[in-house]
Amino acid sequence: MNATKMFLFKMRLVGMIIFVCCMQCSIAFAQSVQTAHGVVLDEDNRPLSGVRVTELGAENSTSTNEKGEFSLRLRSKSNQIEVSYMGKETQLVRITNNLPVQIVMKDVLRALDEIVVVGYGVQERQDLTGAISSVNARDFEDQPINDVNQAMMGQAAGVNVMNTSGTPGGGLDIQIRGISTIGSSNTPLYVVDGNIIQVGIDADSNPLDFINPADIESIDILKDASAAAIYGSRGSNGVVIITTKSGKEGRPRVNYNVKGGFQQIFNPIEMLSPQDFAILAIEARNNTWVDRGVGDRSPLDADFLRPESTQTGYFKDFLNSGRQGTDWQSEVFQKGFFQDHQISVSGGNTNVKYLVSGGFLDNKGILKNTGFQRYSARANVDANVNKKLKVSMRLSPSYTNQDFLPVTGRFHEAYGGIVQSALLMNPILDVYDPTRENGYSTGINLMAGLQNMENPVAKINSIKDWRRNFSLISNASVLYDISKIFQFSLTGGVTTRTSGRNWINPSSIGAYGIRAPRDNSIGSMQNASFNWQASAQLSYNQRFGKHRLSGVAVHEKQMNQYSNVTANASATWTDELIVVDNNLENVLRSGYSTITEWAISSYIARMNYNYDNRYLITGSVRADGSSKFANQWGVFPSAALAWRASNEKFLKKIDWLSDLKLRTSYGVTGNNSIGNYQFMSLMGASSAVLGSGGESIVSGIRLSSAGNPDLTWEQTRQIDVGVDMAFFKRRIALTVDYYNKQTKNLLLNLQVPTNMGFSTVMTNIGKVENKGWEFTLNTRNLVGKFKWNSDFNITFNRQKVLALGPEGDPLWGSSIYLENTHITRVGDPMGLFYGLKVLGIYQNQAQVDALPGISSGVARSRPGEFIFENADASDNEITLEDRTIVGNPHPKFVFGFRNGFSYKNLRLNIMLRGSYGADIINLNFSNIPYSLQTNGHVKLKNRWKSEAEPGDGKVPRLSSETRAVLGSTTFNSSFVEKASFLNVQNVTLGYNIPTRIANRIKAEKLTANLSVNNLYMFTNYNGWNPEGGMYTDTTLSPGLDWGRYPLSSVYTLGLNLTF
Repeated sequence: MNATKMFLFKMRLVGMIIFVCCMQCSIAFAQSVQTAHGVVLDEDNRPLSGVRVTELGAENSTSTNEKGEFSLRLRSKSNQIEVSYMGKETQLVRITNNLPVQIVMKDVLRALDEIVVVGYGVQERQDLTGAISSVNARDFEDQPINDVNQAMMGQAAGVNVMNTSGTPGGGLDIQIRGISTIGSSNTPLYVVDGNIIQVGIDADSNPLDFINPADIESIDILKDASAAAIYGSRGSNGVVIITTKSGKEGRPRVNYNVKGGFQQIFNPIEMLSPQDFAILAIEARNNTWVDRGVGDRSPLDADFLRPESTQTGYFKDFLNSGRQGTDWQSEVFQKGFFQDHQISVSGGNTNVKYLVSGGFLDNKGILKNTGFQRYSARANVDANVNKKLKVSMRLSPSYTNQDFLPVTGRFHEAYGGIVQSALLMNPILDVYDPTRENGYSTGINLMAGLQNMENPVAKINSIKDWRRNFSLISNASVLYDISKIFQFSLTGGVTTRTSGRNWINPSSIGAYGIRAPRDNSIGSMQNASFNWQASAQLSYNQRFGKHRLSGVAVHEKQMNQYSNVTANASATWTDELIVVDNNLENVLRSGYSTITEWAISSYIARMNYNYDNRYLITGSVRADGSSKFANQWGVFPSAALAWRASNEKFLKKIDWLSDLKLRTSYGVTGNNSIGNYQFMSLMGASSAVLGSGGESIVSGIRLSSAGNPDLTWEQTRQIDVGVDMAFFKRRIALTVDYYNKQTKNLLLNLQVPTNMGFSTVMTNIGKVENKGWEFTLNTRNLVGKFKWNSDFNITFNRQKVLALGPEGDPLWGSSIYLENTHITRVGDPMGLFYGLKVLGIYQNQAQVDALPGISSGVARSRPGEFIFENADASDNEITLEDRTIVGNPHPKFVFGFRNGFSYKNLRLNIMLRGSYGADIINLNFSNIPYSLQTNGHVKLKNRWKSEAEPGDGKVPRLSSETRAVLGSTTFNSSFVEKASFLNVQNVTLGYNIPTRIANRIKAEKLTANLSVNNLYMFTNYNGWNPEGGMYTDTTLSPGLDWGRYPLSSVYTLGLNLTF
């Protein structure tokens, strides 16, 4: 028994010793956990810099360095840290020992704490009450893009970016929530690092070419009036806010990004081969002999085929010669090579952060002798002078050089028409003709009355057009913290642009039926734009309990001055003269100069209220005073409400609902994009001939334009209702917006009697409505080692003209080839196609006798000709009164669909973009495509030949006549085609080269990617590009494709190194 007690006693003693030792070890261990350290990675195991690491229960935090590393000395006993980063899920990590930890941050869709630039401030996405879309640099940085608008293509709902031309250095058309104006600009307002830039975009040159896409950090697009009203009289077309990259804390980091590759014609057009052209031309000319009643001539009887009086048997001789002819498209187009180099150095500490970058782009176009070069630089510096004072500076110079050729226009024009000439030039001809003075062959007169066609190769090699631009955009700001709740800032910015252009239209190029040599012309133009703006801003931000109140008050001024000097000369003694020489005779020289300026002064206020992250209210007002109007001042208010229902207690228990926010807004914006002095009556120089015999000429000044003192801004009132939803821990996010915006006081030129000395007066008349739906869906389909993310957006917009002029008379738009091809009238969208509607083709004489037709003229109804709709039904004939709506250039919807896949170090991104429901006028094949006076599309092989051989029912009988239907310029629906398309816009395959390999060349990070832009387009359109464009660059003639510079497929190999 004693032994047993002794054993139990010993066991208790051992247990107590063990317990005490464990307690001591635990206490010692707990006391040793004093520092948390480790590395933070993204889901691809790449280090994340700038991640915020905060100790729970203490005001103690740090950020990760460029290698993703952090070290934080802990002060509290919680031993917990919170790790947060924009766009990533916030994580809580418990530190249990002194060993380094590895933290992997997971992506989230549209993170609630994402920072969005809203104009004169920033907000977290969760606090937004307006409709704002954002595009991040990571969405486009691997793609070969040269333009800021290209970065937005297909990326945002409600934003339709149209690539209407492939001109190197050219611009893109952009519409935000439809077309809101007729006589003014539809281009949105651009704001670059606070500098307001209001420009017009065209397909040939791009005023935004000074912005290097590689320098962009983010693009925020303000779409509804609540968001855009802060820009007042310039916000009706939406606002695009561009924020450039800034330096981050850490050692100096050097990044070098190089891309190179080639581009080739994207969607080549299949034209008739030389042999097919000769055969069909013989058929067309024999049909013409029959139509003229000369007699029935066999297609094999070449003696009666008379393209020129001295060239009988022309086509038969070619067919018997064995010659191959010329593929003119291959003669003018090429593979264009390009290179893009970007280098940056960034770094800093808690006091100063900096980023300095430089770039060089050289882009050779697919049309020979065209190209674009850009040299750019940037310096961004942010400095904390002390705890209260912060200074920032942005400076970005750039120089561009564009080798331009006038591709658009008619084939017989001297300056223009190159692309159309490449399509329509006689394929039987050779490129060169040693018997001609300039050494090039020229298009022959295949039928009396046809104007000569100029050789496109001669145009490419002879016409010169050089365009150069130097731009400088800069600003500086001083921010002072008055107190914890008040901040005051002063900002000043300067934007300058100097442009030069020289062109030569040589005597060796004929025009309008006049063969070379003829009088040449040269020209030189220099213009300069200087813009400055300054603002003073007071900001307020305070929390009290569940309430949060913030606001800004701003006073801003902006002034712009533009000057231009242009000189021209003609019939100079040589084509080599590239400047207008003072030694030329006065009669050969002409010139002019202009100076214009405008200014605007603004007062701005905005207030945001947030209660318990559930109820949000935003209100803003801006008063603008502009020198462009006699009634200088206008007021533009807005208000918005939002309810984050997901933060209500009764919804927090729904696990699958991550976020639910309902929004509504109303606001008023304006559009002041008109000339500077249109409210004033202007005087101009003039001369008059006096005397019955015109013996004296008197010079003087006269009234050149009538002013309108009542002229004011176009005004857009917009209502928006939206909902933001997220499900399953934000793996699915959906945003839906409905908008209705009405623009009144449209700025239009009203016709006045010409005896007043001018024909139009700018007036506020008219009203237009745009309404539609926007849907954005973001999903994380697969997570884990293999990841798949999708982003889809689609926009439905409907437009209607509500009022036009005092009498409601329609407005007309023309295509130059054909008159009155478009009509804008009350009750319909702008710029509908208007002409005779083709119902089919007459198959026999019985149909001709039974149906309404054209009874006289060379285009009279006969078997094989078009059947036109008798729209007015008042008679049994086809007349001009039978014209009707034959097409709509506005799509029913546009969409973008991006998919991203990744596995370990490999990633694949595919971007699709499409449009459905629009029509387009195809004038690439001239206004007489069935005459065979020029080459034609391969579809002509499916023409009507007889009742037994009706073809495809779309192509009529061929005839060399110009087929003048009620006049040679009458437009009909045979020119209208469907413009729907699905474009594989970009495919990028990237690989993150392992760190151990990158380290061998002393690189911290090394990535490689292979990218293709415009890989393939699914469309039924027979032209170059179904997005067409506006040849006259107005909203009255949209959807018109007439020899635009073709798009290209771009193949790129890129490397990105960080040291």
